[in-house]
Amino acid sequence: MAYADLTDENAAFERYTRYGGLPPVVNQGTDQNLAYTVLSGIYDTILVRDISQFLQVRNPLVFNDVARYLADTAGSPVSTSKIENRLRSAHRPASNETIERYISGLLNAFLFYNAQRINVKGGAYLQGLAKYYPADLGIRNMLLGYSIEDFGFLLENAVHNELKIRGYQIRVGKIGKAEIDFVATRKHADLTEEKLYIQVSASILDEHTRERELSPLLNARDLSAKRMVLTLDRFGLGKSDGVTVANAIDWMLGK
Repeated sequence: MAYADLTDENAAFERYTRYGGLPPVVNQGTDQNLAYTVLSGIYDTILVRDISQFLQVRNPLVFNDVARYLADTAGSPVSTSKIENRLRSAHRPASNETIERYISGLLNAFLFYNAQRINVKGGAYLQGLAKYYPADLGIRNMLLGYSIEDFGFLLENAVHNELKIRGYQIRVGKIGKAEIDFVATRKHADLTEEKLYIQVSASILDEHTRERELSPLLNARDLSAKRMVLTLDRFGLGKSDGVTVANAIDWMLGK
Protein backbone atom coordinates (compact mmCIF):
# COMPACT_ATOMS: atom_id res chain seq x y z
CA MET A 1 0.00 0.00 0.00
CA ALA A 2 1.27 3.51 -0.80
CA TYR A 3 -0.38 6.61 0.62
CA ALA A 4 1.25 10.04 0.35
CA ASP A 5 4.56 8.28 -0.43
CA LEU A 6 4.25 6.17 2.73
CA THR A 7 4.55 2.39 2.43
CA ASP A 8 4.41 1.56 6.15
CA GLU A 9 0.78 0.57 6.76
CA ASN A 10 0.53 1.97 10.28
CA ALA A 11 2.12 5.29 9.35
CA ALA A 12 -0.10 5.56 6.27
CA PHE A 13 -3.24 4.86 8.30
CA GLU A 14 -2.26 7.41 10.95
CA ARG A 15 -1.80 10.03 8.24
CA TYR A 16 -5.11 9.03 6.63
CA THR A 17 -6.91 9.66 9.94
CA ARG A 18 -5.36 13.14 10.00
CA TYR A 19 -5.78 14.29 6.41
CA GLY A 20 -8.37 11.99 4.87
CA GLY A 21 -8.39 10.58 1.38
CA LEU A 22 -9.28 13.42 -1.00
CA PRO A 23 -6.80 13.19 -3.93
CA PRO A 24 -5.79 16.90 -3.95
CA VAL A 25 -4.88 16.55 -0.26
CA VAL A 26 -3.10 13.21 -0.56
CA ASN A 27 -0.99 14.67 -3.36
CA GLN A 28 0.52 17.18 -0.91
CA GLY A 29 2.64 14.41 0.60
CA THR A 30 3.91 15.33 4.06
CA ASP A 31 3.38 19.11 3.80
CA GLN A 32 0.90 19.51 6.67
CA ASN A 33 0.24 23.23 6.22
CA LEU A 34 -0.45 22.84 2.52
CA ALA A 35 -2.70 19.83 3.17
CA TYR A 36 -4.88 21.84 5.55
CA THR A 37 -4.90 24.80 3.18
CA VAL A 38 -6.23 22.55 0.40
CA LEU A 39 -8.81 21.00 2.77
CA SER A 40 -10.00 24.43 3.84
CA GLY A 41 -10.31 25.52 0.22
CA ILE A 42 -12.34 22.43 -0.71
CA TYR A 43 -14.66 22.89 2.27
CA ASP A 44 -15.13 26.62 1.70
CA THR A 45 -15.87 26.04 -1.98
CA ILE A 46 -18.51 23.42 -1.23
CA LEU A 47 -19.94 25.38 1.70
CA VAL A 48 -20.01 28.87 0.23
CA ARG A 49 -20.45 28.33 -3.49
CA ASP A 50 -22.55 25.20 -3.60
CA ILE A 51 -24.57 24.44 -0.49
CA SER A 52 -25.05 27.97 0.85
CA GLN A 53 -26.19 29.31 -2.49
CA PHE A 54 -28.45 26.35 -3.17
CA LEU A 55 -30.09 26.52 0.26
CA GLN A 56 -30.03 30.33 0.31
CA VAL A 57 -28.35 30.29 3.69
CA ARG A 58 -28.88 33.61 5.47
CA ASN A 59 -26.44 33.01 8.31
CA PRO A 60 -23.30 31.11 7.23
CA LEU A 61 -22.04 31.06 10.83
CA VAL A 62 -25.05 29.02 11.94
CA PHE A 63 -24.62 26.68 8.97
CA ASN A 64 -20.96 26.20 9.83
CA ASP A 65 -21.88 25.59 13.48
CA VAL A 66 -24.26 22.80 12.41
CA ALA A 67 -21.47 21.19 10.36
CA ARG A 68 -19.04 21.46 13.28
CA TYR A 69 -21.58 19.95 15.65
CA LEU A 70 -22.16 16.94 13.39
CA ALA A 71 -18.40 16.47 13.05
CA ASP A 72 -17.86 16.82 16.79
CA THR A 73 -20.55 14.25 17.64
CA ALA A 74 -19.64 11.67 14.97
CA GLY A 75 -20.60 8.25 16.26
CA SER A 76 -23.03 9.65 18.84
CA PRO A 77 -26.83 9.95 18.55
CA VAL A 78 -27.89 13.39 17.35
CA SER A 79 -31.23 15.19 17.41
CA THR A 80 -32.15 18.58 16.00
CA SER A 81 -33.25 19.68 19.47
CA LYS A 82 -29.70 19.09 20.77
CA ILE A 83 -28.31 21.23 17.96
CA GLU A 84 -30.95 23.89 18.60
CA ASN A 85 -29.95 24.06 22.27
CA ARG A 86 -26.25 24.29 21.37
CA LEU A 87 -26.92 27.16 18.96
CA ARG A 88 -29.11 28.97 21.48
CA SER A 89 -26.40 28.76 24.13
CA ALA A 90 -23.98 30.29 21.60
CA HIS A 91 -26.49 33.10 20.95
CA ARG A 92 -27.13 31.91 17.41
CA PRO A 93 -30.72 30.66 17.56
CA ALA A 94 -32.16 28.67 14.66
CA SER A 95 -35.42 26.79 14.23
CA ASN A 96 -35.66 23.00 13.96
CA GLU A 97 -36.82 23.44 10.37
CA THR A 98 -33.73 25.47 9.49
CA ILE A 99 -31.41 22.98 11.18
CA GLU A 100 -33.02 20.05 9.36
CA ARG A 101 -32.66 21.92 6.06
CA TYR A 102 -28.98 22.54 6.73
CA ILE A 103 -28.38 18.89 7.66
CA SER A 104 -30.11 17.78 4.47
CA GLY A 105 -27.84 20.09 2.48
CA LEU A 106 -24.72 18.62 4.12
CA LEU A 107 -25.95 15.08 3.41
CA ASN A 108 -26.91 15.85 -0.18
CA ALA A 109 -23.46 17.36 -0.79
CA PHE A 110 -21.89 14.16 0.58
CA LEU A 111 -20.01 16.03 3.30
CA PHE A 112 -21.70 13.75 5.83
CA TYR A 113 -23.45 10.38 5.92
CA ASN A 114 -26.16 9.39 8.36
CA ALA A 115 -26.93 6.02 9.92
CA GLN A 116 -30.45 5.36 11.20
CA ARG A 117 -31.06 3.14 14.22
CA ILE A 118 -32.87 -0.19 13.96
CA ASN A 119 -34.06 -2.82 16.40
CA VAL A 120 -31.73 -5.76 15.68
CA LYS A 121 -34.19 -8.43 16.78
CA GLY A 122 -37.23 -6.97 15.01
CA GLY A 123 -35.61 -5.10 12.16
CA ALA A 124 -37.85 -2.05 12.64
CA TYR A 125 -36.45 1.45 12.33
CA LEU A 126 -36.33 3.47 15.55
CA GLN A 127 -37.42 7.07 15.43
CA GLY A 128 -34.94 9.89 15.95
CA LEU A 129 -31.35 10.04 17.16
CA ALA A 130 -29.53 9.05 13.99
CA LYS A 131 -25.72 9.11 13.88
CA TYR A 132 -23.75 11.25 11.45
CA TYR A 133 -20.26 10.60 10.06
CA PRO A 134 -18.05 13.02 8.08
CA ALA A 135 -17.42 11.64 4.60
CA ASP A 136 -13.75 12.61 4.85
CA LEU A 137 -11.61 12.59 7.99
CA GLY A 138 -9.49 15.45 6.71
CA ILE A 139 -12.55 17.71 6.47
CA ARG A 140 -13.54 16.61 9.98
CA ASN A 141 -10.12 17.53 11.38
CA MET A 142 -10.06 20.78 9.47
CA LEU A 143 -13.31 21.75 11.21
CA LEU A 144 -12.34 20.60 14.69
CA GLY A 145 -8.59 20.14 14.82
CA TYR A 146 -6.84 16.80 15.26
CA SER A 147 -6.47 15.21 18.70
CA ILE A 148 -4.97 11.82 19.46
CA GLU A 149 -7.66 11.47 22.15
CA ASP A 150 -10.24 11.24 19.35
CA PHE A 151 -8.51 8.29 17.69
CA GLY A 152 -11.18 5.76 18.69
CA PHE A 153 -13.84 7.90 17.02
CA LEU A 154 -11.64 8.46 13.97
CA LEU A 155 -11.21 4.69 13.65
CA GLU A 156 -14.97 4.15 13.84
CA ASN A 157 -15.47 6.87 11.23
CA ALA A 158 -12.84 5.27 8.96
CA VAL A 159 -14.56 1.86 9.20
CA HIS A 160 -17.94 3.45 8.46
CA ASN A 161 -16.59 5.19 5.36
CA GLU A 162 -14.89 2.01 4.14
CA LEU A 163 -18.20 0.17 4.42
CA LYS A 164 -19.83 2.92 2.34
CA ILE A 165 -17.10 2.58 -0.29
CA ARG A 166 -17.77 -1.17 -0.43
CA GLY A 167 -21.44 -0.55 -1.16
CA TYR A 168 -23.05 -1.41 2.16
CA GLN A 169 -26.17 0.20 3.57
CA ILE A 170 -25.26 1.10 7.14
CA ARG A 171 -27.48 1.34 10.19
CA VAL A 172 -26.93 1.38 13.93
CA GLY A 173 -28.20 -1.71 15.74
CA LYS A 174 -30.11 -1.50 19.01
CA ILE A 175 -30.29 -4.71 21.03
CA GLY A 176 -31.83 -4.30 24.46
CA LYS A 177 -29.88 -1.56 26.24
CA ALA A 178 -26.77 -2.25 24.16
CA GLU A 179 -25.82 -1.08 20.69
CA ILE A 180 -24.01 -2.54 17.71
CA ASP A 181 -21.93 0.09 15.96
CA PHE A 182 -22.81 -0.98 12.42
CA VAL A 183 -25.40 -3.26 10.87
CA ALA A 184 -24.20 -3.33 7.26
CA THR A 185 -26.06 -4.99 4.39
CA ARG A 186 -25.54 -5.19 0.63
CA LYS A 187 -27.12 -7.07 -2.25
CA HIS A 188 -25.05 -9.21 -4.59
CA ALA A 189 -25.61 -9.71 -8.30
CA ASP A 190 -27.48 -12.96 -7.64
CA LEU A 191 -29.84 -10.99 -5.32
CA THR A 192 -28.53 -12.69 -2.18
CA GLU A 193 -27.98 -10.36 0.76
CA GLU A 194 -24.82 -10.10 2.82
CA LYS A 195 -25.11 -8.84 6.39
CA LEU A 196 -22.39 -7.75 8.81
CA TYR A 197 -22.63 -6.87 12.48
CA ILE A 198 -19.55 -4.82 13.36
CA GLN A 199 -18.17 -3.39 16.57
CA VAL A 200 -15.21 -0.99 16.41
CA SER A 201 -12.76 -0.40 19.25
CA ALA A 202 -9.18 0.88 19.16
CA SER A 203 -8.20 -1.88 21.60
CA ILE A 204 -9.98 -4.72 23.37
CA LEU A 205 -6.98 -6.05 25.27
CA ASP A 206 -8.64 -4.91 28.50
CA GLU A 207 -10.94 -7.70 29.70
CA HIS A 208 -13.89 -5.41 30.46
CA THR A 209 -13.61 -3.65 27.10
CA ARG A 210 -13.48 -6.99 25.29
CA GLU A 211 -16.60 -8.19 27.11
CA ARG A 212 -18.42 -4.93 26.38
CA GLU A 213 -17.68 -5.12 22.66
CA LEU A 214 -18.41 -8.84 22.26
CA SER A 215 -21.59 -8.96 24.35
CA PRO A 216 -24.00 -7.28 21.86
CA LEU A 217 -22.67 -9.47 19.04
CA LEU A 218 -23.08 -12.65 21.08
CA ASN A 219 -26.66 -11.66 21.90
CA ALA A 220 -27.43 -11.00 18.23
CA ARG A 221 -27.66 -14.64 17.22
CA ASP A 222 -28.52 -13.98 13.59
CA LEU A 223 -27.20 -16.93 11.63
CA SER A 224 -27.42 -14.95 8.39
CA ALA A 225 -24.96 -12.31 9.61
CA LYS A 226 -21.21 -12.31 10.00
CA ARG A 227 -20.23 -10.82 13.37
CA MET A 228 -16.95 -8.91 13.72
CA VAL A 229 -14.96 -6.76 16.10
CA LEU A 230 -12.46 -4.49 14.33
CA THR A 231 -9.55 -3.22 16.42
CA LEU A 232 -6.01 -1.95 16.05
CA ASP A 233 -4.75 -4.76 18.29
CA ARG A 234 -2.33 -7.31 16.86
CA PHE A 235 -2.93 -9.77 19.70
CA GLY A 236 -6.06 -11.69 20.64
CA LEU A 237 -7.29 -11.93 17.06
CA GLY A 238 -9.28 -14.82 15.61
CA LYS A 239 -12.71 -16.30 16.33
CA SER A 240 -14.49 -16.26 19.68
CA ASP A 241 -17.93 -17.93 19.96
CA GLY A 242 -18.61 -17.23 16.28
CA VAL A 243 -17.38 -13.62 16.43
CA THR A 244 -14.34 -12.70 14.33
CA VAL A 245 -11.86 -10.34 15.97
CA ALA A 246 -9.74 -8.73 13.26
CA ASN A 247 -7.22 -5.96 12.85
CA ALA A 248 -8.98 -2.97 11.31
CA ILE A 249 -6.10 -1.97 9.02
CA ASP A 250 -5.83 -5.51 7.64
CA TRP A 251 -9.59 -5.54 7.09
CA MET A 252 -9.52 -2.22 5.23
CA LEU A 253 -6.71 -3.55 3.04
CA GLY A 254 -8.74 -6.68 2.27
CA LYS A 255 -6.36 -9.04 4.01
